[in-house]
Amino acid sequence: MIKTIRFLLVLALAGPAFSQGKETSSDVPYPVTGSTAPAIYENIKTAAPRIAPNATFAFTAIATKTVKAHAVGKDGCRYKRFETSAIYNFVLPSHQNAASMNTRLAKSWLAFATYLKTHEEGHRDIWRACFREYDQQAVGLAAKDCDALDSKREQLFTNIKKRCVGEDEAYDVIFRKEVLKHPFMVEALKKKKLKDD
Repeated sequence: MIKTIRFLLVLALAGPAFSQGKETSSDVPYPVTGSTAPAIYENIKTAAPRIAPNATFAFTAIATKTVKAHAVGKDGCRYKRFETSAIYNFVLPSHQNAASMNTRLAKSWLAFATYLKTHEEGHRDIWRACFREYDQQAVGLAAKDCDALDSKREQLFTNIKKRCVGEDEAYDVIFRKEVLKHPFMVEALKKKKLKDD
């Protein structure tokens, strides 16, 4: 279960289907229940969306659209316009019955839910920088013809994406260690630790 945060990335090159060079972020809640930290944690393991073999606490789904326009001149083909827009959906747990929790647990849960969202916003920061780099480098490309230019651009994106996936995964490696120290998780795993001892 601690092998948690993942992201989904969908990239499309097409016409202006939504605002160019813009970004939006939205929370996409999934329901969880439980009146104790261990019960909530166990419910998350069954209720959380699965985008990998393990359930996740939360993840970020990213959809992008790149709008580009070629400019052909004596020196070949370049991009006169290249803008990537992104939609970030943060898939996060949402407790369905806050009244079932005592005041201390409700406060701990709220802090944990906020912690998860902050972590997902960190994924957005990583990819925001990557898409900005992609746009900036793409407009600097040139080739003898526009097909060759698009091939260069595809290679550029492959290289940037590979590096950014590495950054994204390294960010989660740190999270997997740090999340265990969160007061909610300490409480959630307390019974399991006693059983294991």
